[in-house]
Amino acid sequence: MQFSTERTNQKLNKILDAITEQFSWDRHAGEDPFMLWRGQQMAIGEVMTIEEEKEQLYCMGFAAFSKKYHTDVDFKRWFLPIERGVNMLVDARRRQDPIATFRLRRLQHLLIDLVLLLEFHRATNGPNPQLKVDAAAYECKCENCPGALVSHPTEKLPV
Repeated sequence: MQFSTERTNQKLNKILDAITEQFSWDRHAGEDPFMLWRGQQMAIGEVMTIEEEKEQLYCMGFAAFSKKYHTDVDFKRWFLPIERGVNMLVDARRRQDPIATFRLRRLQHLLIDLVLLLEFHRATNGPNPQLKVDAAAYECKCENCPGALVSHPTEKLPV
């Protein structure tokens, strides 16, 4: 993080809490993909943590993750809800049901907020000034949402 103030830390915690909450919401019919209870989120964090030199803890890199994912059944089991989420999105797209994407859209908005907070100058110098996907739908807690849908998430919307 380029700078650190109490205000920035509060903003960081607010975004991280909103991301955690977004994954664990079970409020709206049809928004099942990528729903992870807080305990599942913590467990994934635990299994992704590796210890290196002098008891330093790090998140494993992609190569280590890929190897472990394909060789360790117990490790892979924690990621089954994410696999199911991908399959649900594919199925929802086939059915032309956009509701399944709402959680993912809200998460994308919150993750963009996180990137902008942590690396503002690097994230905004690219060719695409609009970083967030279109309407994140119902209850988006991101900053400056590019548009919230006015319909309730149980209504069928055109894709």
